[in-house]
Amino acid sequence: MASQPQKNEDAEAEAKSECLYVKVSMEGAPYLRKVDLNSFGTYKELSLALEKMFSCFTISEFLST
Repeated sequence: MASQPQKNEDAEAEAKSECLYVKVSMEGAPYLRKVDLNSFGTYKELSLALEKMFSCFTISEFLST
């Protein structure tokens, strides 16, 4: 029975090591977002995802008024 908890701990540690979370924010946005960098293959994919996350805080919104 002692080996069963060890297996669960090993699996949990391995799952955590596969994630690379960073917190991102944008000036003017009232919140932070946590993003797993391993979810994106390229910088362009990450950039597009961040653009979508913070799309309601873009500069074009303020220029159109």
